[in-house]
Amino acid sequence: MYAHVTYTVTTQRLPLAVLDCWMRATKERLEPNLAESTRWIKGYERLADMVAGLSGTRLIYLANREADMLSLMKRVGYLNTPVDRLVHAAHHCCLPDGDK
Repeated sequence: MYAHVTYTVTTQRLPLAVLDCWMRATKERLEPNLAESTRWIKGYERLADMVAGLSGTRLIYLANREADMLSLMKRVGYLNTPVDRLVHAAHHCCLPDGDK
């Protein structure tokens, strides 16, 4: 069982609640693919949906380097919500125009 959990914590690191959970059960080794990488986009979209009802709360979407993808960045720009995001990336990624 693989679980991709979105949960809340206070600035003092006190855990509060699970906001979302993407789960998958398999006997095979987990390999990254397009279907699984969309969980990052879906997770951000769920936070974007919640932000309006959480006035006075700062939402930060923290993700590992697997979420360092152009499709997520485009979706973030399109949604234009006040949800901040922080992606831990291991290296510079190449953009379609050749820049990094």
